Amino acid sequence: MVKWSKINSLFSKRKILLIMIIIFICFLSIILFIFSNNHKTNKILEPSSNNNYTRYNYYDKLGKINFKLKDYPITASINVNIILAYSENDKDTLLKLENCHSEIINYLNYYFSEKYAEEFTYKNAVNVDEIFRSEVKEQLNILLFNEEKIKLVLFDLFDVIDENGLIYIKLY
Repeated sequence: MVKWSKINSLFSKRKILLIMIIIFICFLSIILFIFSNNHKTNKILEPSSNNNYTRYNYYDKLGKINFKLKDYPITASINVNIILAYSENDKDTLLKLENCHSEIINYLNYYFSEKYAEEFTYKNAVNVDEIFRSEVKEQLNILLFNEEKIKLVLFDLFDVIDENGLIYIKLY
């Protein structure tokens, strides 16, 4: 005759083993998910003239930056987060962008320090971001590459604020 204590003991050991297996599978799934997401290449798609899409990688490590504008006596500033898109398989451009991070920040500081807050007013807001994107792209290509390696300049954040925190314009 089988004793109930042995059956209960076996049953609880099986339960513990099953729980351990489930925890291990969950842990392994999380590790694989994190590993696979770290190695993905970020892409931006832009339509080309023949209705195909051109793929871009993007450099988004500049982060949120605050620059003072030229206004005086009122102190105005701009908060921007700029993303630079370049051709998909161009590793040299990525390396150059990473190595020239401080030069890019210095150029953007110079660029925005020559602008007045009124250039960002709502009456000019229709094309204001397009104008700035074009100018920044052109100048960074000249400064860093002497050819068009940066294909797009995108703003993830574009806020112009005065010293009291009043927003002149908020595009994104």
